[in-house]
Amino acid sequence: MSRRKATQRYSVLIVCEGGHTEPNYFKGIREEVIAQGLWTEGIEITIRPKPPLDEEDTPAPSRHKKARARRQLKAGIETVPVPDVEEEYKAYPTRFVREAQKGLEDGAFDEAWAVFDKDYHPRHAEAFQLAAMPVNGKYAQIAFSSISFEHWVLLHFEKNAAAFLKSECKNPSKAVIHCGTGGHSEDCYGAKCVAGYMRACGYLPDYSKQANIDLFSALKISTHQAVENASWLRSKVSGVPVFTLNPYTDVDILVARLLKLENQYLWLKPNTFWANEDIHIAFGEISDSQMQMTVSNKKDVAIAFHKAIEVLSNGEVLDQQSLRTGIIAPRESYSVLVQIPPDHGRLPNCEVRIVLDDGFVLVVEMS
Repeated sequence: MSRRKATQRYSVLIVCEGGHTEPNYFKGIREEVIAQGLWTEGIEITIRPKPPLDEEDTPAPSRHKKARARRQLKAGIETVPVPDVEEEYKAYPTRFVREAQKGLEDGAFDEAWAVFDKDYHPRHAEAFQLAAMPVNGKYAQIAFSSISFEHWVLLHFEKNAAAFLKSECKNPSKAVIHCGTGGHSEDCYGAKCVAGYMRACGYLPDYSKQANIDLFSALKISTHQAVENASWLRSKVSGVPVFTLNPYTDVDILVARLLKLENQYLWLKPNTFWANEDIHIAFGEISDSQMQMTVSNKKDVAIAFHKAIEVLSNGEVLDQQSLRTGIIAPRESYSVLVQIPPDHGRLPNCEVRIVLDDGFVLVVEMS
C-alpha cells in the first residue's frame, strides 16, 4: 500500500478519459502551475494516462535497459483495464471515477479528479453515484463536459449554448472527416460537431483530437473568459442531473482550482436575489435607468461593504460606478441605486456586474 510522507507536497490525481486532448491540456496547466509557483505550499499533479507530450519529452531508454511497452490506445482511449479496478467498475465512465477513488484509498493523493464527457457512454448515473461515496473521508471529484471536452475548449472563444451531437463527425468507416475544412461531402461545418464548429469559425483551424498539441498554451490567454463563459452556461440550467444536459461543462472548476483563479461568477436576472449563509443581495428594476441593489448582513457581526459596478454591452464597458466603503451592522441592510442605460433593452447582451471584495462577480443580465 502506498503512503505519502508528511513532508510531501500537496498531491492531485487527474484521471482523463481521452488519451491525447485532455492529458496534454492538463500537462500544460501543470507546467504553468510550476513555472508560476502558484501553489506556495508546493503541489504535485499526476495525470493518467500519461500525456503523449510527456512521452515525447522522455529521453530514449538506455541500451542497457529494456524499453517499457507503451499502453495501447484506441480512439484516444486505453483499451486495457486500469490495474486493480474491480470488474464491476471497468465500464466507461465508472472506471475513471473508480481509478480516482483508488488514488484516495491508498493515501497516495490528497485530491483526485475524473475528467470525462457524455459521449455515448451508458453508465453516467452510476459514475456520479459512485463519486458520491466517500473514500477515507474524501470524495473523487468529477470534471464533466457534454457533449465533449471540446465544448470547454469552445468556451474560450465565445458563449455558446448549442447542443452539438458529437465532438467530431466520422465517415461510415469511423474515420474523422474534419468538418469545417470543406474537404468532405458530408462536412457539417459545425452544425453537428463541436470541433467542426471551431474549425469553421477559424478558432482552431488545425484542431485534431489525435494531435499532440500544447492545447493549454493555445488557449491560455482566454482562460479567464472560458471560466466566465462556463459559469454562464451552467446558469441556463438547474434542477436536473448534469449528465442529462447538453451542453454543459464544469471543467472550469478544476482549472480554476489548479491555476488559483479567484474570480467566481454568478448569473442572475433582474428582480431576483442571491444569498449564502452570510449575505443576501437582491436586485430590482425601479425604472428603465435605475436598479436598486439591497445588501443584507445575515451575520451576527458587522461586515465591510465596498463593491465596484460595471455596465456592459457585448463585453464593452459602458459605465463604471464605485460604491463607497461602508459598514453594515449585524442583521442590517444597505441599499444603493445602480444607474443603467435607459435603452438597455435595445442594447445587445447588456449586463450589470457587481464585483465583490473577494473576487466573486454577480452578473445581472439585463437583456
